[in-house]
Amino acid sequence: MLGRVALSEDRTLFLFVFATANHAQSEMADPEAQKVMLRRMFDDGKWETSRILAELERATDIYFDRVSQIKMPIRSRGRIALVGDAAFCVSLMAGQGAALAMTAAYVLAGETGKSGQQYQKAFGNYEQILRTFIESKQEGAARFASAFAPKTRWGLFLRNRIIKASAVPGVARLLFGRDIIDTLRLPDYRWRTFCTPADAN
Repeated sequence: MLGRVALSEDRTLFLFVFATANHAQSEMADPEAQKVMLRRMFDDGKWETSRILAELERATDIYFDRVSQIKMPIRSRGRIALVGDAAFCVSLMAGQGAALAMTAAYVLAGETGKSGQQYQKAFGNYEQILRTFIESKQEGAARFASAFAPKTRWGLFLRNRIIKASAVPGVARLLFGRDIIDTLRLPDYRWRTFCTPADAN
């Protein structure tokens, strides 16, 4: 997918999105190798791609990255527990990074307060409460990625038709409901019960 966005001061942003096999880190970091990769993936002569790719030679501010997720079997060790992208990055394909980080922080704080000094118990409860929910978000992102950057012409055709159909009321909920509707029931922590009289003062 190739997109174009008009910026201020007569500038234009081009967004190249594609799915491909893993590349060496050196290739990902080398600007010239990045340009070669983009030409290989997009030089099909359609739309304005030839003209856009020709301008790559003058481009000095290319940002090139891969979409990744963070998956860990356990998100705590010792007295340290991770939240947010450090613990379970779902990637931009799922979005909700800030919301998920706040949810995790809420649960971690609540379980820590409940457990008193038993931080290991708190960390275990924190992971148990959120694990299935976070895994479902990551799986949803993977499903969306396959549609966002199709690998075949048929996949691209199908993706475009689905996007158009999603404009019909109710269709988006039917197609993507399990990925966009949250069913997690957060614990209702009684924050004041965690405080000692000294803390309250």
